[in-house]
Amino acid sequence: MKTEIHRYFLLAVLIGASSVSHAQHPGVWRYFPEITLPFVVNFTPEGYALIHNHETVFIYDGYEVKKIHVDSRLGAIQQDEQGRIWSVYNDHSQIMPPDFYGMILYDPATEQWQRFPIPDLQGKNIGDSDCFEFYEPNQLILTNHEKFFTYDLKTGESHDILRREDVSHEFFLSLNKGSSEGVFWGIGDQGILRFTRNTKGEWTWRNYPLPGADHRKVQWYPVVLSDQEIYVRVAELNDEPPSYFLMRFHGDRWEKLTQNYPFHLRNGWADSLGRIWTSGWLAGLIYLQEPGKEIKTIEGNDILGLTLCHSAFCKDDVALIGSVGGLMRHAPALWQPPAKLNPQFSGYDKVLGSDEQGNLWFAKPGQLIRGQGKEMQRYDWKTMDRIEDLQTINLDLQCHPLADGRTVLYLYKNFWDSSQNQLTVYDAAANLIQSVTRPDKIFENGFPGPNKTIYLICKDTQTNLLSLEQFDGATYQPIADENAISDLDNKTRVFYTRSGDIWLLNFYRGPYGMIRKGNYQTIEPPVNHLTETPGNAFLERSDGTIWAGFGYVVYEYDPDQETWKQQLDCTEDIGVREMLETEDGSIWVVARKRIYRLKNGIWVYYNYKEGLPSSTYMSIFKDRQQHLWAVSYTSDSLFCPDADSDPPLVAIPEEENNHQFLPNVNIRITFTAQDRWKYTDTEKLQYSYCLDEGDWSPYSYDPFAVFSDVDPGNHRLQVTAMDVNYNHAVTPAVWEFVVSEPWYKEPGFMIIMTLASLVIIMLLGLLVFRYFNLTKLVAERTEHLANANEQLLSHREKLQALTSELFLIEERERRKLATDLHDSISQSLSLSMLELSSLAKAKAVEEIKEQAAHIRKRLDQTLQSTRNMTYQLCPPLLYQAGLGPAIAQLAEEFHTHHGLVIDCTESGESAPLADELRYFLFRATRELLVNITKHAQASHGNVWLAWATESIRIQVSDDGIGFTRQETRNHVSDQGGYGLFGLRERATRMGGELEIQSIPKQGTIVSLTIPLREK
Repeated sequence: MKTEIHRYFLLAVLIGASSVSHAQHPGVWRYFPEITLPFVVNFTPEGYALIHNHETVFIYDGYEVKKIHVDSRLGAIQQDEQGRIWSVYNDHSQIMPPDFYGMILYDPATEQWQRFPIPDLQGKNIGDSDCFEFYEPNQLILTNHEKFFTYDLKTGESHDILRREDVSHEFFLSLNKGSSEGVFWGIGDQGILRFTRNTKGEWTWRNYPLPGADHRKVQWYPVVLSDQEIYVRVAELNDEPPSYFLMRFHGDRWEKLTQNYPFHLRNGWADSLGRIWTSGWLAGLIYLQEPGKEIKTIEGNDILGLTLCHSAFCKDDVALIGSVGGLMRHAPALWQPPAKLNPQFSGYDKVLGSDEQGNLWFAKPGQLIRGQGKEMQRYDWKTMDRIEDLQTINLDLQCHPLADGRTVLYLYKNFWDSSQNQLTVYDAAANLIQSVTRPDKIFENGFPGPNKTIYLICKDTQTNLLSLEQFDGATYQPIADENAISDLDNKTRVFYTRSGDIWLLNFYRGPYGMIRKGNYQTIEPPVNHLTETPGNAFLERSDGTIWAGFGYVVYEYDPDQETWKQQLDCTEDIGVREMLETEDGSIWVVARKRIYRLKNGIWVYYNYKEGLPSSTYMSIFKDRQQHLWAVSYTSDSLFCPDADSDPPLVAIPEEENNHQFLPNVNIRITFTAQDRWKYTDTEKLQYSYCLDEGDWSPYSYDPFAVFSDVDPGNHRLQVTAMDVNYNHAVTPAVWEFVVSEPWYKEPGFMIIMTLASLVIIMLLGLLVFRYFNLTKLVAERTEHLANANEQLLSHREKLQALTSELFLIEERERRKLATDLHDSISQSLSLSMLELSSLAKAKAVEEIKEQAAHIRKRLDQTLQSTRNMTYQLCPPLLYQAGLGPAIAQLAEEFHTHHGLVIDCTESGESAPLADELRYFLFRATRELLVNITKHAQASHGNVWLAWATESIRIQVSDDGIGFTRQETRNHVSDQGGYGLFGLRERATRMGGELEIQSIPKQGTIVSLTIPLREK
């Protein structure tokens, strides 16, 4: 049996592994492959994910994963209000000691697992099933498949509530907490049991047997939605082979739902769209669109692109799914289907708009649907027979009121039969859908007008001439202007402004027109705006400015200069369709593949990853209940900003950035962020940063900051991030760095130069004195001056050499030592001082022990850092065993700390070296290996030490990215400290040379040759 289980498990792993290559599913689904094989999934009281895979317990808060090692194979898992993790060991795993049975507890305060033996669980294979619940702290109700009983974790006392023979069950399957206080549901093979605990602590139960229990059995685990709704999978034993179907327990009645249901239930939940989701062992994820009726199931791989879902638990319309491929999370998206407001809206994919009475209007073939709250009314309407007409005809007249109290729902014009054209209107007083037609004219297009009127472009049936008319529901008022009429065609769109201007825009040609105070004038469009896919958007903002979408670009019109200023480029989205301003000041721009939003000067965009249907978008509007709707060709979406209120978490990676920079170089700092539960993809997060006390930068998608001409000294960079719902990181990430002073401003150099200047001044003074006071000794004076001048020149040469040597040594060692002391020892001692201050305030013994342990651990790390620093300054092996063994040990250290594989070879007969030369060659080798780890992106390196009669040669190579000839020069000339420039200078001074060979993408070879000198 155990071998068979392993075979099935291996098959599941293979199936799941084949599925993880699928891309992250959009909308409400997010995928977390870093949590491997999540066998049992649950929620913590704080809403975090609590998962285990029998080897590790994961606690995931949406940002970071905390891992806890497990030495036992766990079953059901829960976290109590004290943050402790409880589970039941899995008896058939044979991992636990043979004499142990019961619960295990992980206490984060001690970071230890503790065992609680429970005799009634001895020898019971409870597996991963839901078998225990807390009804009070340390008080459990459990099932061991043979009975339900209570257990006190403190006293070890247990009391039976119900045994299987009392209710004619062969075995009990699981135990689930109900939605009401003190209610628990037990599931057995013959039905459902309801356990209730009253205020006196007394337990009562009631049995709800399965209809036909003599030939039916409940299979696997239930889906408990509430105390009134439970779903179970039932086996029909009279069939050969047995058939399976779903049954629904509602209130106190059983109802059969499906004829064939081949999946084992694992768990499930009901979402806000009225769907019932379930997951099956080795079967995938499915949902039931209309529970309570004969329904069709849909496999999970059609929804998620994953073939296996292991387990599912839910809370507040949020669900966690454990699959072999990793953890998945289901939560409401920013854009949701119309069923979010009312499940009855499901299936009505074309929303026309909202009228003055607050009704929402939907269309489907042959029908118009009016909905308000939970009320729905359908109207048969023959002009809706072709739903594709709704997807192609302009819908500017969605739910626009008329002066006579009616509402225009739709302008219908059949392009295949021009005689069928009409306005579809709704008369609220009579509750009727009506048609408005004109026998002498055809409606070419219609647009909203002021004061409950509409503008109509009409074509005379006799002359085919176009006219622009204003309709209030009873009369047609022509807008007469020969120039305006001559520019009309059936692609012209009409817009009015609050000032009374009427804009006539034809986005397929120009110029455009405006009727102002009855006079027509032309307006030149932006240059080169005419494209094969033109835009057709117009917006008068609340401040009176005019925005228009031309082709792929949104412009703002300046009436004084009669010019256009670009505001948004939608080139990637094939044209602008519509724009809207909402009460919060947001500007919404509908492009064909995205919806853009401008708020507080920041643009974001939404697409299928935020729940929008992957289709072409048409328009956007706000209904009377202040809901924002996006309309596409295939379906509509409701904007739900409350679905994502968590900000992203921003970080500045230590391994990718430096704390020290040279002066007069560009400083680049990279950063990263993650939105909680991956609501916003990483590439959609935007960043803003502030250097020192300066202004914050505009938000940008670039995950880095570049600075030039930064003054020497200490600096502080703050970085924040923002997601597509304008949630900002609560706490900015901080990075502190230092820009060093230029070499000529270093204190040591300034002291030497000052002393030299004083000496020169003193000598010059002495010469002047002797010149004016020893006129009789011209010959002697001349001789003395010549000698003094010769001494001065010699002194200056020696001083310059000394200055150069001192600067190189002091600059290199001072910076390295300061960096090591600051980054390791100073920071560690500072933290230890803070912890000692906190220790003085602690009262509890356990707290003092815990803090003292932390301080000791940190001091141990400081001691180790000090030892490492001592080793770095003077490696003993270099002087004890020689250069070759020291380099070999250095290669091992780089492999251990950096993962870089380094092969070391030595040829020739070694010779004794002077200490200065030996130390220089060792430091040079380490510097070259450091360059490989920092810049080369290499996986393998080589160090060759070649001894010759008159010289020694060290060659360091890698298989990294290499660099060009120009980059080689930059590397040699720009790097400070003990870099390539310093190596070349020192080698030259020793009579040697440094050679660099590098080819992009083929690696780098650096050779250092030094002549041997006598020891």
